[in-house]
Amino acid sequence: MTAFTRRALGAALVVGTMMAGTAHAQDVAPLGPFEVSADVALVSDYRFRGVSQTDEEMALQGGISVSHESGVYAGTWASNLAGWGTFGGSNMELDLYGGYVFELQNASVDVGLTWYMYPGGSDTTDFAEP
Repeated sequence: MTAFTRRALGAALVVGTMMAGTAHAQDVAPLGPFEVSADVALVSDYRFRGVSQTDEEMALQGGISVSHESGVYAGTWASNLAGWGTFGGSNMELDLYGGYVFELQNASVDVGLTWYMYPGGSDTTDFAEP
């Protein structure tokens, strides 16, 4: 087991434990019109559109989002990367997203934007996607 793997497993356990406590606190104290959710995952390979972003190695990923009963939402999500040059040398992906969900007749419509950032990498690797 590599040093990275040990650190990733340890971090996942700590964050998972903290989230379990947070979920219990939310049951006791509702947030009114807002909903907060968080996730953490340890995956065997981070793939984006079929391409490994971690050189077929493990990844530690996590995110947090806040939504309002009006339909507005925002959040962030992050993962480690292989850093083998595709992202200008970055070892991390950080996504920021936001949008608005509304009902239109019998369907839900979600209009949003995700900004993909690669901190520490080349500025030309960052991009936005509606």
